[in-house]
Amino acid sequence: MTQAMDFRDALQGINVVDFSWIGAGPLTAQWLANFGATVVKVEHPQHYDLLRTSPPFKDGKFGINTSYYFAACNSNKYGITLDLNKPKGRALAHKLVRWADVLVENFMPGTMKRWGLDYESARALNQRLIMISLSIQGQTGPHANSAGFGPMLMGLAGIGHLGGWPDRAPGCATVPYPDWVSPLFASFAIVSALDYRERTGEGQYIDLSQYEATAQFLGPAILDYTVNGRVWERAGNLLIDSDRPYAAPHGAYPTKGADRWCAVAVFNDDEWRRLVDLMGNPDWAADSRFESHDARCLHTEELDQRFGQWTAGFDAPRLMRMLQDRGIAAGVVHDQQGVYEDPQLNARRHFQHLDHPEMGRYHVELPATHLTATPATMRKASPTIGGDNDHVYKTVLGLSQEEYDQLIAEEVIGYWEGD
Repeated sequence: MTQAMDFRDALQGINVVDFSWIGAGPLTAQWLANFGATVVKVEHPQHYDLLRTSPPFKDGKFGINTSYYFAACNSNKYGITLDLNKPKGRALAHKLVRWADVLVENFMPGTMKRWGLDYESARALNQRLIMISLSIQGQTGPHANSAGFGPMLMGLAGIGHLGGWPDRAPGCATVPYPDWVSPLFASFAIVSALDYRERTGEGQYIDLSQYEATAQFLGPAILDYTVNGRVWERAGNLLIDSDRPYAAPHGAYPTKGADRWCAVAVFNDDEWRRLVDLMGNPDWAADSRFESHDARCLHTEELDQRFGQWTAGFDAPRLMRMLQDRGIAAGVVHDQQGVYEDPQLNARRHFQHLDHPEMGRYHVELPATHLTATPATMRKASPTIGGDNDHVYKTVLGLSQEEYDQLIAEEVIGYWEGD
């Protein structure tokens, strides 16, 4: 567990009600929680956050409370269940809105309005409320009502088009980038709105389009089209405006062990001479096809084969250090174990541990920004479904035991009933 520290959390005293699901919304709320905000995540007891069904699971066995994916997006939160389709459920949601400083949601436009939780309705309950909607394509425009998930947006925003090799179909990463980049924009906007409220006393509504957030990362490509009319294509290791590599060797090369690799890039003749010296001046390096940088860039297939035979004789970390010591760009190609065990990340305490009632100890990642006076902290494991009902309803919202029991009996506040 994290060591207790004597400081005031950056967002201490800020209350957040999190109606969101899957990735972008929950991660936004978690960012606020990591810096001290009190976050209450709301789920329907049966129609819970779909991320709970996403692997990996503890011991590889499905459990509604044992998804590590869910845990990665929902640590530091309290979790409650609430049926918003029932009048008493909506009345409780209104209590949460009055309590909250920030409301986070990422449903399709119109969903919150059906529950009486759209911004105009919520503002009538709490004029100081800051509400953010992280829908797929925003609240307005011809495609505002489009449904979808992060991988779809990667295609729509043009990222998929640029991934891969010129002679192959578009490649798309398995990680849904929009779910991980949108919270960065969202968190910045929320903190800016909190600052504005501090100065004016007024809340406001934030309409964030995950599509627009993702498109921000293709700025140079879009600018090139608008200025030059040029559409970037898949290029592998090539420069966009070149028909040949700009470095050689350049790629990921095999090292000792199963599926172990090291990325290397040699950009000029001086670096090549240092590399040849490191390799012990093998006869093949004197081949005329490799005598200059331009020549090497024209004969990458032969060069990669020769160079890969040499790299295969070393452990990836050792090879990386040898090359870096000689001023040659190199880096181990980590798998997940390698990232988790990386000495640099661990020296900076990137990974912290939390204890979960069903998953046991699991690791979480702290934000990459290290604030000296108000650092992020990990205080609470991700919630089991409805696991904080007692605390939130009775302590935070002040329901009596009788009121609480009655709401449970009426299944307004529910508990998971399933395998």
